[in-house]
Amino acid sequence: MSQLGVWQVGEQGPERVKPTAIGLETHLESWIENDPDLVETGLRIVGRQVRVAGGVLDLLAVDPQGRWVVIEIKKGRLYRETLAQALDYASCIASMPAEELQEIVRNYLNERGREEDIVSELEEEEREVRVCVVGLSRDPSLDRVAEFLARRYSVPIKVVTFESYKLASGERILLRELSEVEVAVTRPRKTMARSLEELLADAEASGIGREFRMLAYAAQRHGLYLRPWKWTLMITPQANRTRMLYAIETRPDKAGRLLGWISAEAFAEFFPGLTEEEVVKELGPSRRLVLTAEEVERFVAGLDRLFAKAHRSEVEENQERQA
Repeated sequence: MSQLGVWQVGEQGPERVKPTAIGLETHLESWIENDPDLVETGLRIVGRQVRVAGGVLDLLAVDPQGRWVVIEIKKGRLYRETLAQALDYASCIASMPAEELQEIVRNYLNERGREEDIVSELEEEEREVRVCVVGLSRDPSLDRVAEFLARRYSVPIKVVTFESYKLASGERILLRELSEVEVAVTRPRKTMARSLEELLADAEASGIGREFRMLAYAAQRHGLYLRPWKWTLMITPQANRTRMLYAIETRPDKAGRLLGWISAEAFAEFFPGLTEEEVVKELGPSRRLVLTAEEVERFVAGLDRLFAKAHRSEVEENQERQA
C-alpha cells in the first residue's frame, strides 16, 4: 500500500493520526467473519479454520454467483508464498468430495445458529473456487504472480490490504485497498454460467419472473453490464465487469420474495455523479436483498432516479468543461 497521511480535524486544526499495528491475525479474521463486506460485498462466510489436505484455511465463503472463496489472512506483509498457500487450499476445496464439503458448511452454520439454505444452492456439475489474500501490506512479487495468473490463466485472485490508524480517543480507523486483476469474460462453461434467457425462464418457473425481468431490464436500460451465472444475474458497471453493483437470484425465499445483493459503495465508486448517501437513500445500504414485488418496483424507481441524476451531473460537467 502507498504511504498515506491521515489527519483528524478538531477545533485546534488538523492533528496527524499515527499508524498502528492492527493486532493479532485472529482479530482481523474475526472482523471479516462478522462483516465480510470488509473484503467484498455479498460474501457469505460458510467456514472458519477449515482443515483440508494442504493445511488449515482461515475463512471459506460463497459469493453471490455461487463461487467458493478461499480467504487467507496474514497479520503482516503478503508475499508470493501466501498466494501459493491460498492456491493450494483452493485446489483442496475444488477437489473435495461434495458430501465432505457440505458437511463442513452445515456444521459451521449450525454452530452459529444460522438456518440459511446455502448447501442446496452450491453443488451442481462443477465447482469454481476463487482466492482472496488479506494482509497489512504486500510485496511486489505477489502482484506480479497474481497478475500473471489472472491474465494468462484466468485465475480470479483478489488482494486486500489494510492500514490501521489510532485516534486520540483510542478508536481505530481502518483503511482498505483492493487489488483485483479483471479477468476477461470468455465463453462461459455450461456448468458455471448460462444465458440471460435461461435465467429468466428459471425465475419464471420459480414464480418471480416479473420481478426478475424488471430488475434485469432496468440494468439494460441504464447501460449496465449483465453477467449471467448458474443461478444468479450479476449487474456490473461497463468499466469493470468483475465488480457487482447488484445481483439477483432466480430462486426466491420460502415466502416467494426475490433474493439478491447490492453494493451501495460500488455505485458511488463507478458513477462520480452519485454519492453513497444518495444511493443508500434510494436503494438502501449494501446488504442481502430480500424484496417483495412492491419493493422491487420501488427499487427500480430508485434506480431510475439515480441514473437520471448521474446523467444530469455528467451533462453539467461537460458544459463546465466546454465553457
